[in-house]
Amino acid sequence: MTPVTLITANATQDEQTDADYIEMYQELRENRSLDQFVGAIASTYSKAQWSKYGRGDIPATRTMRQELRAAVGIAPLPPTLHEVADGLDPDTEVVQVGDASPNRMILTGLTGQLVLSLDGSVAVVVAEAPKSLVTSVTRHQGAKRDKRHRLTVSADNVEWLREQGWSADEAIDKMREGMK
Repeated sequence: MTPVTLITANATQDEQTDADYIEMYQELRENRSLDQFVGAIASTYSKAQWSKYGRGDIPATRTMRQELRAAVGIAPLPPTLHEVADGLDPDTEVVQVGDASPNRMILTGLTGQLVLSLDGSVAVVVAEAPKSLVTSVTRHQGAKRDKRHRLTVSADNVEWLREQGWSADEAIDKMREGMK
């Protein structure tokens, strides 16, 4: 089964309140000038912006909250959909399944036939190619049987070799090198 990794969920939900962030700011700002504070948390915002926040003139932006969280050792907020999309190839194909308002996004770099299961969680199975109804001829009447030994590889091992990017011959060569 193909691994599925949750990248983000509930990115707008924050267990910290505005009062918690003000408390973090005051704790970090204690006995520090604005210049020292901005340097201590390695902020991307100016002293003027933090001063406005400290006076209550403006609310904390998501980035300000992330900086405060990092400075006091709280895990960052989950990335937003926009932050996830920033990491995608700009030529990424976007497809919608169904007419309802989407509430789930699936990113895949896999090609071929996939089976998605979306019953509360996400599971992906790479589907096998359809089996052909036509079989090839296995033996010609009157033809001599080829008596060469042929190495066989199980389907699981073939899949593992593909994941490694090796052919069967490359795997055998690597084994030979290891025996020397």
